[in-house]
Amino acid sequence: SCGGDIRGPAGIILSPGYPELYPNSLNCTWTVEVSHGKGVQFTFHSFHLEDHHDYLLITENGSFAQPLARLTGSERPAPVNAGLYGNFKAQLRFISDFSISLRGFNISFSEYNLEPCQDPGTPQFSWHTGSRFGIGDSLLFYCNKGYRLQGAKEIVCLGGGRHMWSAPLPRCVDRLGCSTKFDMRSSAVVVALDIEAEDIGAIQS
Repeated sequence: SCGGDIRGPAGIILSPGYPELYPNSLNCTWTVEVSHGKGVQFTFHSFHLEDHHDYLLITENGSFAQPLARLTGSERPAPVNAGLYGNFKAQLRFISDFSISLRGFNISFSEYNLEPCQDPGTPQFSWHTGSRFGIGDSLLFYCNKGYRLQGAKEIVCLGGGRHMWSAPLPRCVDRLGCSTKFDMRSSAVVVALDIEAEDIGAIQS
């Protein structure tokens, strides 16, 4: 078939008509979706396209303007890894021109584990929802009563080989803007005592 949506941990993608010659003037797009937290590896078992005229594009971000791979000719490509950015999808687009046709391609795909992000920890006076740190997983942060959040409420584990969180950890401050309520109250007590002592001294004099 010419394109379509494919879901599952593994599968096969064949050019239209394979192993016979593919038709002219094709524009076929396949979308491959694997499990949450997985990447997609494409392995080429057979590959024969008209060099520089017919080609196969592979992308992992939904845009073919700057594809991950642009393949043509009859040299069998090395395996291609895609799906590193947390969407667990990859797309292939096959385009043939109006003239010469060849056998096309036989490609298998399989999912593989992506390296997770490290545990970012929990800021003081806060807690978070979410317990998974895989690519695309997110954590939502909340402050204890009497505190407010400064920074990103949600952070996401990014892919692309970086394995980093999308933003620094937020922090919780009291609603007056200080990092701890104890210090603020202690200072207030000290100030109050100083003022009271001055008033007493003035009366005695």
